[in-house]
Amino acid sequence: MGSLACIKKVFITLSVILCIAMVSTSMAAEDGALNYIPGAPGSVLGEFPPIPGLFVIAQTSYTSSDALYDHHGDEIKDLDFNLDAWAQTFRFLASYPHKVWGANIYSQLVVPMVSVDTSASVDTHSPAGVVSLFDEDDRGLGNLTISPIILNWQQAESHQYFTAGLDIALEKGASYTKDKHVNAGTGYSTIMPVLAWRYDDPDGLDFGVKANVMFNMENDYTHYDTGDMLSLEFIGGWNLGKMKVGLIGAYTLQYEDDESNGSEVADSKMKSLVIGPSIAYSMGPLIINLNYQKGILAENGPMTDTLWLNIALPLYVPPSARPK
Repeated sequence: MGSLACIKKVFITLSVILCIAMVSTSMAAEDGALNYIPGAPGSVLGEFPPIPGLFVIAQTSYTSSDALYDHHGDEIKDLDFNLDAWAQTFRFLASYPHKVWGANIYSQLVVPMVSVDTSASVDTHSPAGVVSLFDEDDRGLGNLTISPIILNWQQAESHQYFTAGLDIALEKGASYTKDKHVNAGTGYSTIMPVLAWRYDDPDGLDFGVKANVMFNMENDYTHYDTGDMLSLEFIGGWNLGKMKVGLIGAYTLQYEDDESNGSEVADSKMKSLVIGPSIAYSMGPLIINLNYQKGILAENGPMTDTLWLNIALPLYVPPSARPK
């Protein structure tokens, strides 16, 4: 009887270990955390104020998920996974009164305050029954992002806008504890070159695309290196006077496997696709955008739905640049 009990105990232990491993390998981008959330620009994708000054976009977002997907894009069965995350993000944009190569010049600072709760439990189909893997939360400062220089070419006569820039997400200062499954920060830095094009006819069609590559640095606390990624964001719709209606979405492709302690993590590349309706209203200098981005595709990560409320407004405009 003692031997049988020992065998059962070993079986139960192995079942739990396998379930934990299954969850871990399905959370590519270390614990599923990214330094940039594709779809974040909302209705201002690729567009910038044409006058000098200091501007801000206040973004309130709520993200939820109730399922994890493996590297084949299949939902992991017998897993009860829940994610709830609130973020209040402030994007401060400085617009300079000079031009370079015909482009307006900008710098940006992104400050996110994050509240996140995540839990996971699994049915082991063994005497152990349902086992809780983790149930954690964190609240604090997310990774700050700085954009030292953004160049935006504005061709108002053809309704076109071209953007080239560089974003740098910094791990220093963010809320992060290496032994937790969920953190407000990610524990690693990311360098992101950005290109965007927008066609926006104030009396008609509005369409834009934005591409950025995420070069992820190694997490010095855990020695985990999230693989590099490509993100493609898009907006399409129609202008109806002061109102803009359409769709917003983003596709993310991780083209490099993750690495842990210098060794490649097999089948760790993630993919995601989100898309949903958007409505924006312009009240002079104030722009309000509400959009909902629903998860359509997920591999090695959660299928997420996010609701965004974005408010853009000027903080300071020099008297000489104010419209007459």
